[in-house]
Amino acid sequence: MPPLITLDMTQPLNLGELKLQILHYVCSGAYDSEVAKVLSEAQTYVEARTGEVSRPAIVLDIDETSLSNWEEIFHNDFGFFAEGDCDLNSKRACGQGDWDRSARAVAIAPTVDLFNAAKAHHVAVFFITGRRDVWGERDATEFNLHKVGYDGWDGLYLRPQESNEHSVAPYKTWARSDIEAHGYTIIANVGDQWSDLANGHAERRFKLPNALNRALAAGGWDHPQRATLAAPVAGTGHSLNQIDRALLAGIVEHGLERAFDAIAADVQRRGLTFNKDGKKIEGADANRAELRERFERFVERSMPLLRRLGILEAA
Repeated sequence: MPPLITLDMTQPLNLGELKLQILHYVCSGAYDSEVAKVLSEAQTYVEARTGEVSRPAIVLDIDETSLSNWEEIFHNDFGFFAEGDCDLNSKRACGQGDWDRSARAVAIAPTVDLFNAAKAHHVAVFFITGRRDVWGERDATEFNLHKVGYDGWDGLYLRPQESNEHSVAPYKTWARSDIEAHGYTIIANVGDQWSDLANGHAERRFKLPNALNRALAAGGWDHPQRATLAAPVAGTGHSLNQIDRALLAGIVEHGLERAFDAIAADVQRRGLTFNKDGKKIEGADANRAELRERFERFVERSMPLLRRLGILEAA
């Protein structure tokens, strides 16, 4: 497989090498193992917390959280095609809508385990998905969930047709607040995208790994468009190198004011270092200073991008 990409790299990723790296990640079992680890932690928390809360509930995302679309993703070579039929025996692209309506997605087994554990402990389960509430989508989604072993959930939210925000985060935030308005306490929110988890309304959030697709929490790409942060951000003309992608991801997750400390802590925890003028920077303080400098430069030159993503208010 291609060598792993590190923060020392400043050039955009080679797309072919990145695809091979993702294939190895999935097919080696590493992806399944990491997903199972997070879901086991979520299940342990839910089982321990349920007796301490009145009307506890959990929220599950669907695609790449409860259902796996790997067969469609692999067929499309990580591309996204909204329209068209889906014949996996052909060489034609598989249209996303037709794939969803075919109800062929398979269960992510540890999520089924979490679902069943929650129900056994009298915890309400709600699905909140970025799938649109259009003709055939709700029936197909419900059928697919039942088909793979999810039975007895308490609510299913699909994104309304009139929801036109760049990100699913505002709609998903509203959906969780609506659950709370009905008297539930959301003790765990589980998703594979930060847009599934942004803006609170849950005691704990559990982020599943996902190298297959990315939806920005504060704007940009919406589910289920396949993209990486290496690509230009839609409508901005910006292209991000590896370090910038890490900085932007931290800002999206934590907000501008808290992002630097969170990113610095992650860099230190992972033992990452930086190069400057071809030489490795030695020492934690020096690395933090270099990261701070890069962070401030990134924010300064990326203000139009941050406004486009809704992180900064428009001037």
